[in-house]
Amino acid sequence: MIDLGLSRITRLLEPLLSSKLSWHAVHIAGTNGKGSIAAYVSTMLRHANVRVGKFTSPHLIDRWDCIAINGRPVSEGLFRSVEDLVIARNRQDEIHASEFEVLTATAFELFSRERVQIGVIECGMGGARDATNVLRPEHVAVSVVAKIGLDHQSYLGNTIDEIAKEKAGILKRGVPFVLDFSNPSSVLQVIRNVGRDVGARDADGISTPHPPWDLDFQTYLEQSRLPVHQQQNLRCAYEAVKCIWPMLGLGPIHGPDLLRVSRSLYMPGRLQKEDISSITGKHTFALVDGAHNSQSADALADHVDSNIRTSDGTSDLRPVTWILAFSQGKSIATILNRLVRSRDRIIAVEFGPVDGMPWVQPVRPEDLVHEVVELHPDVHTTLCSRDLKRAMMLASDQADLPIVIAGSLYLVADIMRLLKAEDPNHPLNAADESA
Repeated sequence: MIDLGLSRITRLLEPLLSSKLSWHAVHIAGTNGKGSIAAYVSTMLRHANVRVGKFTSPHLIDRWDCIAINGRPVSEGLFRSVEDLVIARNRQDEIHASEFEVLTATAFELFSRERVQIGVIECGMGGARDATNVLRPEHVAVSVVAKIGLDHQSYLGNTIDEIAKEKAGILKRGVPFVLDFSNPSSVLQVIRNVGRDVGARDADGISTPHPPWDLDFQTYLEQSRLPVHQQQNLRCAYEAVKCIWPMLGLGPIHGPDLLRVSRSLYMPGRLQKEDISSITGKHTFALVDGAHNSQSADALADHVDSNIRTSDGTSDLRPVTWILAFSQGKSIATILNRLVRSRDRIIAVEFGPVDGMPWVQPVRPEDLVHEVVELHPDVHTTLCSRDLKRAMMLASDQADLPIVIAGSLYLVADIMRLLKAEDPNHPLNAADESA
C-alpha cells in the first residue's frame, strides 16, 4: 500500500519524538543519487570515527539490510526485536501504518537504541509527505536534495517542477540544505523558493553553478575517473559533511582524506562488475545496475557506450546482451530507447515477490518483449520469466557479447540473492560473517 502522509508515522513515533532525539539526521531526497550520497556521507563520517546509522530503501537481500550501523547491516534478531515493538504499538493504537512507515519507525527506534550520533536518512519515494519527513527541524543537521527527474508521477506530480516541489518538502526552518546544482535551473529555482518560504538556509558552495571548491577537492574529482553523476553525488555528500562538521566537535576537516575513502566504497547495484561464474559454470562477468528511470538509464547508457561497447579500441559499438526486468508503472519505452541498440540481445525476466512491499509488481516479460520489438525489430529477444539462472546461462552462451543486468533494483536484489546462495566466497557472505 502506498498512502503518502505523516499522520500515521507521527502517531507511531510519538513516544520517541516527544522527547529530545539522541541523534541528528542527514536527510536526503531526490529521484536519483540518494543512495550514493547516503553511502558517501556515511563512509566519510565513519572515517572520522563518528557513530553513524544509515537507512535506505529498498533493501537489497533481506528487509533488515536497509538499516546499517557503522557500515554493517543490523542483525536479523535486533531488527525483529525492535520491529515487533513497533508492530505491537501500531496494532494497539490502531494506527494502520503502512509497511514503509513501520520500517521507518523501526529504523529510527534502532538508531536511538544503538546510540548513533548521526542518522543518514534516505527518503523512500517523495519528500513532503514521505514517512521519513516526520523529522522536525531540531532533529535535522542538514537536508540534501539530489538529482530530480520524472518518476512516480502518479504520486508526486506530472512535471519535473511539481516533483521538485514535493521533494523539497524536506527543507526545514533554520536547517542548511545542499543541492545538486546539475539539476535544471527551473528545478533549482523551485527548491530555493521552497527553502526561502520555510526559512531553510541555503548552504554555501554546492547550490551555485561555480562553487568555490577546495583546490584539493577539485583535483581529486579530476583524478577520480568517477562518472559525472557520481561526481555530483560526491560533491553533495562532501558539502553535507562540511555543514555538520562543527556540530560534531571534530578538528579541522581534511577534505582529501575524507574523499579518498570513497575509492573503496562498495555500492551494490551501481555500475557493479559481478562475477557470475558460479551460475554459468564458465568464466563470466556481468555489469549489474539498478537503473529504473530515464535519468539512471542515461547514466548507465553513457557508461556502457563509453566503457563496454567500445572496449575493443575500435569506433564500432559492440552489441550487448541485456538481462532486463522492470516494475509496473515505469516508462519502459523511454528507458529501452536509451539503453538498447541495434543488434543487441534482450533476455526478458521478472523479479520475484518483494518482502515487505507487496504493492511492487514486475512487468510481464511478454509485455517487455513487445516494447522492445516495437522500438527495435531487429533485436533478438528471449523469455525467461523468473528463471534467472537460465537467463544468465543463456547470456553467457554468447561469449563475445558483454552482459548487462538492469531495469530494477528488485532484479538486482534477486541476482545478489542467487549469487550469495551459489557462491560461498561471495562478498555478501563475508559481510554476514563479520556482522
